[in-house]
Formats: sequence, C-alpha cells, structure tokens
Amino acid sequence: MAAGRGQSQTHSWALIYFCNPEDLIPDHIPGLRFLDSAIYVELVIRKLRNEVESYEEFSEYRVAEEARRRVWRPARIEFAIPSFQNLAL
Repeated sequence: MAAGRGQSQTHSWALIYFCNPEDLIPDHIPGLRFLDSAIYVELVIRKLRNEVESYEEFSEYRVAEEARRRVWRPARIEFAIPSFQNLAL
C-alpha cells in the first residue's frame, strides 16, 4: 500500500527533524543532545507500527511462497506424436 500525501509529509518532517542539529534540544549539549530525537523517532515508529507489521507479514509471505514454488514442480507432460510417414494411402 502506497503512503498517502499526508503520511509522506509526516515521514519527511520526521527525517528533517531528526537530521536538524538545532532542534528542541540542540545536539551540541552533552548528555541530552539526542534525547529529543530519540523520543521523536519512537513516536514516528509507533505511528508507523501498522505499516511495519504489514510489511513484515508480506515479507514472510514472499519467503514462504518462494520456498513453496521451489519445492513444487509441475509434472512433465510428454506427448507421443504419431508418425504418419509409414501409413499407406
């Protein structure tokens, strides 16, 4: 399922916030510098949880389907084509 425009913008803002060194708690403050970014990432992950779970289920399905297709081989069908060369007309 493709992300809608609102979701895409949310994802973009999350990346921008995470990469911005001058966010809520500036990244140059020792000990706290990535705390707000970590909290923000956690919130985004919670918001995307359903999408992540759906993707994991899809990935598991693909692996199982690939394994099933490797095991299953269609029966070889051979046809005996009669030769009409020896027929007397």
